This record gives sequence, structure tokens and C-alpha cells, in this order.
Amino acid sequence: MLLAAIAAAVVLAGEPPALPTVMPVDAPVRTLPDWVRVPTLDDIADFYPRRAWALGVEGRVVLECSVAVVGRLKDCRVYQETPTEAGFGAAALELAPLVEARPGRINGVPIVDERVRVPILFRLPGGPLPELDGSLRCHGLLSAHLALRPDDSRLAEAAGLAGERADLLMTEKGLGEDVRQQRLAAARAAAQRPPRAGATRDPCFLAFVQ
Repeated sequence: MLLAAIAAAVVLAGEPPALPTVMPVDAPVRTLPDWVRVPTLDDIADFYPRRAWALGVEGRVVLECSVAVVGRLKDCRVYQETPTEAGFGAAALELAPLVEARPGRINGVPIVDERVRVPILFRLPGGPLPELDGSLRCHGLLSAHLALRPDDSRLAEAAGLAGERADLLMTEKGLGEDVRQQRLAAARAAAQRPPRAGATRDPCFLAFVQ
């Protein structure tokens, strides 16, 4: 009996020890945020920095924000802004509440306050703005439309914007205040009175009406 027990022990000792069975663990399923609503061209036009618009400057901003479980952006900051000091960063922060997203998920569970980066492009809706003569004409035309509808805030904004652009371009040419004001007044006087106020196919509306 003793010899049999020793022989059995030697056989067991010579075999590799049995390893516990390990079940493979699946990698977590990760989904990215799904954008439900992004700013439209009209939204961007409403917040476009006025001076940048008058100068015909376009821009790009990247915001870094947290996505709340309810889908709103919060705690946003300007991560990148081009060009700087043109007002695009502040405008993008004002646009952030208009962005909605479904939060990213891990195994179907929403990620709480995930940090994301949101690019926002500022493009002039009407394309490149007219140069000095064209801006003066637009100022006169839009002012004539405004005279028929003085309570129209969009026409007032457009006429003022065209005037600002013309004034900036004249300033760059070295024209004095008196000359600039005279040319703006002349543009208003030269504009024909339209039959009615409102939208028209004239490119001035596309360029300056926000």
C-alpha cells in the first residue's frame, strides 16, 4: 500500500498543475456623441461679429465643451480661434446653446459630461463682399429700402453694415471724416426709391442682410 501511494504521488507531481478556467472579457462597446442639431447659416449670420462682417473676414473656432446627459453643451471654452481678436470666439460661445447632441455611450450607458471639441465655421453667406464703390451703392440702396420700412430691423442692420464697410474701406485709403461722410450721404441721395421695400435679387441683399 505504501509503495502504491508513493507511486501515485510521483505521477501526480510530474503532471503540470491544472489552471483555472478564464472566460474571455469582451472589450467595452464605445459610441461617439451623435450631433442632433448644429448651427445653421442663419444662426451663424445672427451672431457673426459685426466688424468682421463689414471687413469681409471669415473665421473658424473650435470649442471644447462637456456634453450633458440631456444633450446640451456646457462649460464651453475657446480651444482654437482663427483669426484671433476678430470676435469669432465670443460669437461661437453664444452659438453653443444651439448645439444639441446625444451623449457618447459605453455599453449602452451614457457618458456623463464627456469633453468634446466642436468646430464652428464663420462664412460670409453672400460670398466675398463688394469693394468700395459696391459697398457705397449697397449702402444707398439698402437705405432707400429702409426709408419705406423704417421699423425693419434687418434692413436697418444691413444698411448700417454696408455703410460701415464703405467707411472702413475709405479709412484704409486715407480719406478724412468729412469726405467719408459726404460720400456716404451722396450714395444715399443717388439711390433710386424702390417701388416697395423688401427682398430683391440685388446682390446687396445677399451680401449684407443678416
